Amino acid sequence: MRTISIFLFFLFSTCIFAQDGSLDTSFGDNGILELNLTSLLGATPLNVFNHNIVELPDGSYILYGSYNINSTSGNSLFIIKVNSSGELVNTFGNNGVVTLDTPSQGLFHSQKIWVKSNQKILLSNHDFISGVDVYYITQLNTDGSLDTSFGTNGRIYPFSGTTLVRAELTIDDKLIVAKGKTIAEGTGLQFKKYLQNGQIDSSFGTNGVSNASFANDALLIRDFKLNENGAMFVASSVQDFNNPDLLLITKHLPNGTLDLSFSDNGIVTSPVLFEYYNRVKLDLFANEGVLITQSQIPGGSNGDTIYKLTASGELATSFGSGGFLNYSAPLADLFIQENQRILFLAHNYGDPILFPGGPFQIVRFYNNGEPDTSINFETEQTDLYRQYIYFTTDSNGKIVISAVDWNDSSITLFRLLNNPLGNEENKIDSLQIFPNPANNVLQITCNQCNLKGVDYKIVDSTGKVIVTTVFESNNPLIPISSLSDGLYFLHTSGATVRFIKK
Repeated sequence: MRTISIFLFFLFSTCIFAQDGSLDTSFGDNGILELNLTSLLGATPLNVFNHNIVELPDGSYILYGSYNINSTSGNSLFIIKVNSSGELVNTFGNNGVVTLDTPSQGLFHSQKIWVKSNQKILLSNHDFISGVDVYYITQLNTDGSLDTSFGTNGRIYPFSGTTLVRAELTIDDKLIVAKGKTIAEGTGLQFKKYLQNGQIDSSFGTNGVSNASFANDALLIRDFKLNENGAMFVASSVQDFNNPDLLLITKHLPNGTLDLSFSDNGIVTSPVLFEYYNRVKLDLFANEGVLITQSQIPGGSNGDTIYKLTASGELATSFGSGGFLNYSAPLADLFIQENQRILFLAHNYGDPILFPGGPFQIVRFYNNGEPDTSINFETEQTDLYRQYIYFTTDSNGKIVISAVDWNDSSITLFRLLNNPLGNEENKIDSLQIFPNPANNVLQITCNQCNLKGVDYKIVDSTGKVIVTTVFESNNPLIPISSLSDGLYFLHTSGATVRFIKK
């Protein structure tokens, strides 16, 4: 078992609880689960790509990746399911493992995984078949078998002939898929929407297709996010392989058209130049502010840049230093927590040809860009991991990380403690909630406001809206006995409060 260095910075020296960033010793072997891929896949894999990790409603985790057996074979996909304590779930696939002999390039970060409300699993993938780029999405049943009732024999093929495509799952389990259009297609972006069964949603746009026409050059989708109201945020770049060029951040209404109230007719031009060999991540704040990272990947020369836009699309100059965050480590992933703090996964992998991997760390910032030194997790400098590392937060707020060893021999999961209920989040703008955790009923009080008639909603840890209604009194009692155990968020006018149902 590899050694781990954890640096914990205490806000209060008298704190008696385990600090955020500590390994969760109830998971795997003292917080670390190392999965031997040769044993699980039945052969020694090459070129393993780690694509994503998600939590299921029962607290188990699904890992998604791809691999090949020799230098001439195409990539195949693998999905591994482990329970909340780190044991393989034997009822899933073959002793917890599903392999799909489905062609995959394992490139461009087109691969993603979602879990629907019925616990069926969606996988996106990209391949290059007979000289044509193909993007497709596969649906699996809860036991890992192919769900042939979805789309055509378990798959949909939204777009072909384009390299970078992105998709997102709506809160009602529909899929929206986005691509950049070529000059011959009229430039701009195109969206397609699919129903829960994989058939095109003809009520969206024109026969399920919506076009947002802008820009004078062909665009490539770099990242794509939906908010809970259905608004779409897209990062796309001008297709120029040789020279630094423009990155565009656009906001679209739920029907796919540009939201003209956002910046300049729905379009923000990145304040820094962009290279083809840069990786872009964006995430959304609760007030619809946007966080963008532009990170160097092999082949690029620009450094990493992090900046924030306001809900109206202006540079948020109160964030960090004039809208930019002063943080120089190479960024692999980001996530905005429900309390609006920013988690970064920084991975110093260097040159993957000369130096096959590197260590990584978790750092956190407040939403104004100030460092949050109450958490810091870092692997040993001698531990080498491939350049694709992902993380998520589960229903208890814990941080779960998946990383592939540099020699492709194993995929390792780390689970870190991350307290979902801090004192500063239990009372926001005089809104208080108790008991917390709660079993059957929540008591809500607000000494400096009148809650009666105010809208509120309860959202689970995946962002799915569970309840939308209004407070019936100033100190209401909210029944929660019908909720499953786990972490939830109560959103109301300018306030978000976390609570745990037990």
